Amino acid sequence: MKIIFSMFFFVFLLLSPLFFNQGFIGNFGDLNLHYYPLKHHISERLIAGETPLWNPYVFGGTPLLANPQSGIFYPVAQFFYFFPIKFAFKLWLLSHLFLLFLFMFILMKHFLKDNLSAFVSSFIFVFSSYVIYLIPAGHLILLAGWSWLPIVAFFYIKILNKKSVSMLILAAIAMAFQFFSGHPQATFVTFIFIFVILAFNKFSGRKRTIFFLLLFASAVSVQLLPSLELSTMTEDIFWKPLARAYSLEFQNLLSLIFPNYQGNPLQENYEGSISYFFTKNNLYFGAVSLALSICGIYYFIKDFKNHKRAGMFFNLIPIGFLLASGFNTSLYELLYDIPVWNFFRTPCRFYIIALIGFCFFVGVAIKKIPQKFKFIIVVAFFELFMWSWRFIYTIEIPVGRSEFSNIYDGANRIFTTPEISANLSMLYHHYNLNGYDALILKDYFRSFYSHFAPPEKSPPSTFLDLNDYSTLLDSDFSGWGMRYILTTENLDGKYFLQKSGAVNVYEKKNFSPFIFVPETLSSGENNPLAFKLKSYKTSPEKTKIEVEVEKDGALVIGESYYPGWQAWSNGKRINLSRGEKICRLLFLDESDKKVYIIFNPITYKIGVALTIATVLFLLAYIYYRKLCFT
Repeated sequence: MKIIFSMFFFVFLLLSPLFFNQGFIGNFGDLNLHYYPLKHHISERLIAGETPLWNPYVFGGTPLLANPQSGIFYPVAQFFYFFPIKFAFKLWLLSHLFLLFLFMFILMKHFLKDNLSAFVSSFIFVFSSYVIYLIPAGHLILLAGWSWLPIVAFFYIKILNKKSVSMLILAAIAMAFQFFSGHPQATFVTFIFIFVILAFNKFSGRKRTIFFLLLFASAVSVQLLPSLELSTMTEDIFWKPLARAYSLEFQNLLSLIFPNYQGNPLQENYEGSISYFFTKNNLYFGAVSLALSICGIYYFIKDFKNHKRAGMFFNLIPIGFLLASGFNTSLYELLYDIPVWNFFRTPCRFYIIALIGFCFFVGVAIKKIPQKFKFIIVVAFFELFMWSWRFIYTIEIPVGRSEFSNIYDGANRIFTTPEISANLSMLYHHYNLNGYDALILKDYFRSFYSHFAPPEKSPPSTFLDLNDYSTLLDSDFSGWGMRYILTTENLDGKYFLQKSGAVNVYEKKNFSPFIFVPETLSSGENNPLAFKLKSYKTSPEKTKIEVEVEKDGALVIGESYYPGWQAWSNGKRINLSRGEKICRLLFLDESDKKVYIIFNPITYKIGVALTIATVLFLLAYIYYRKLCFT
């Protein structure tokens, strides 16, 4: 209990500036630009008793539950439903740093067989720049994923050693929590870690491993199947160039000893990409700790015969660096062609595998050094804690009622330029044609750039940008009802509507409505549709249209088409398909008076069935074991 209390004490001490301040967690963008609006919107929907399958407020409509970062099924996400969002993120951070500390201690204790050594190893890991940099980078969802890696590895080792069904179930549950937390790369790295453990055990326990992975996959099917479907429809043209850019380079190794060798964003003397700094220059885990780790490796090599169990951790270090080097090695070119591997655009994150190896050997050194030199532990703690402390701070984020909301009625679409947080549209319920997310529907992305010229450099991969914003006023994004342009830049004054804080609102004089009749059909024939629109009511997963059809034909609705959208009228399903590259194409006849368009994806329904079946199987097994024990 003292050890657990000590863990919580150190973590809370580090984060105390957040809990004694009303501000938001200090970060350089992702947390307030992406995750804050996302978690707010999901919580709002769930509290209203809705299943958040679809998000109509960004990118002209996009899947919500299928996006793994939604984290809808993650138990710890309950914080966002019961506490204010700002405070909920602080609790999220506190709980996952503590869990990472606890779970890493359990893993290290299993191998080191010593409380002090395991505590020091896990402390160094948790307070390393690799973990702490996730906070100012705004990657708290990834932090949640990493927190489950060591306990999954611990349970898996138990599976191999004891052939325990209970441990197999616990490992599958822990890995399911990791996947549900929202960042698939953490789960993918855990797969690699498991493979290393299996290989070190000479692949003994293959059948148990397969059963464990099948149990995990079936348990998370409710999230896994929709996410896999989304991955096949996401724009990935920039993923390989990004993976090249986020491959660890030789010069980044300097950050092992000199974390500020290129400057520091907090000191405003770093001129490169802030994202690169927090993702590629994050190797530092203390100069004293590095020296201890080297000593631990020396002791291991010197007495190899008596420390064969440590061989796995010794191998983790080159494996981690090799994978983190990404496209700077020829091996990664081959690995990138493996299905699923190419989903992950930041190879440098594989460094976590090497970091686990380094921290283990810190523990080995602590066990070996004489008692009179144990003071070095205090020096290592102080050095790393004081380094981490500077990255914990608060900021104020301008989230409040938008003045633009006073005139916006939701009947048309808006477009926000990149310097404005597009995802705040989720808070205000503005239908935005821009957004901020790693997953953008391929057809929508390419449709947009078929109407507007991209930036002179390659278009960004997480939002839409243009070379000249004035073209938004002069040109039309046909079929999407783009009426308002929100930007901090000064565009043509004749379109100026109002100023909302620092944002200039422009209104297009001519724009195409988002409900229209196409002149021709895909077959090349003329479209004869003649109709009167009586009413149009929409919610995220359901749209109700009242029409009076005079001649049968096709109607286009300017919102993204995606598998699972269905149209019903008079108790029967009517034809709804993809039209105008990405929009929804609805075929009407004279009998259609009220048309209901609903989102009912089959992957979600199959996933729910598989997950429920898995839960029932596990409950039945537990009940059976209880009866046997009785």
